This record gives sequence, C-alpha cells and structure tokens, in this order.
Amino acid sequence: MSNNNTMSRRKLLGGVALVGAASAGAGAGTYAYISDDGEAAFSFQAGSIILKINPETVGFTSSSDTSGDQDDGDEMIEEIALSNHGTLDANVLQLSNLGLSGPQDLRAGATVTTFEFTAPDETTFDLPTDQSLAELESSVNNSPLSLDNGEMEPVLEPMGDVGTLRIGITYDYEVVTTNGGMLEVDFGFTASQ
Repeated sequence: MSNNNTMSRRKLLGGVALVGAASAGAGAGTYAYISDDGEAAFSFQAGSIILKINPETVGFTSSSDTSGDQDDGDEMIEEIALSNHGTLDANVLQLSNLGLSGPQDLRAGATVTTFEFTAPDETTFDLPTDQSLAELESSVNNSPLSLDNGEMEPVLEPMGDVGTLRIGITYDYEVVTTNGGMLEVDFGFTASQ
C-alpha cells in the first residue's frame, strides 16, 4: 500500500482562492444584512436662558423660648421668585440643589408643611411635604425635582411673568433644642429647553 498524499500546487492555490472568495462573499452578505441608514431632522436655536432667583437664600428662625410645654411652632412660609431673563423658553425647570446651614437639631426638627410651585399662568403644582428639611435636601441633591411635574411647556417664557416657589416649615420643639437659632436654606435651580 502506498501513501500518496501529495497535492499539486495548482490544487492548493485553487483551494485557498475558493476559501478566500467564500469568506469575502459571506462578509459582504453579513454587512448588507446588518447595515442600515436613515435620516434625522434636528433644529438648533441660538439664545440663552438666564434664570433669576430672588432670594437665593431664605431663613427660618426658631423660637427663643422653648422651655416648658410650648406647642410646636407656627408655620413659617417663604417665597422664592423665579424668572427667565434670557431669549429662549425654559421648558424644563428643576430644583437641583438644596443646601442647609444651621444647627443640626433645626435641620432635623424642621418639617416641610407647604411646598408648591405656582407657574406664571397661576397653575399651582404641589410638591412633596411631610418630611424634614434634611430629608428634602438629601432627596433633591440625589435626584432633581421637577417643579411642574413635566406638565407645562414653556414653564418660564423669556422676559415673561414670574413663577413662585413657596416653602413652609414648622419646628418640632421636642426635637429642637437650640434657642433662637437660624436655619438657612439655599436653593439651586436648573432650567433648560
């Protein structure tokens, strides 16, 4: 029995050429199968949104007499006016940052009782209440809070009327031990198209 495993050069080159052609055909077919093209329309506007906040910081003062059987404090309400002095509509308006400064017991003992945004068209949007200012700070700083629940467009028009954020708190004098202390709240907002 003889072992004749020789292959001619012509057969070898033909086989390599056949494998190369098959690979190229498979690659082209795969490319045609998975490729696609399309068109999208975009529009760009030049302009600005300049958000004016008045005031940027509000303060809540605790009672100077917390001795004895004093009832919890009366509600203290502050208002922040928001307006757009730019040239583009502000279609998205968010409370994006809330900073607290003051004694820790005031932060923990201040319960948010009123929290609402009134748009320039007088539509009022209720925001979350029944939490401490410290809890609200943590919540807002982790996830910005939409002031209009995504329901209005635009929220603030350029050089238009003012929107108002109202926040009211009461102090729980079983938690608050600071006499006559001041809790300051800094507000940061984000506006975009």
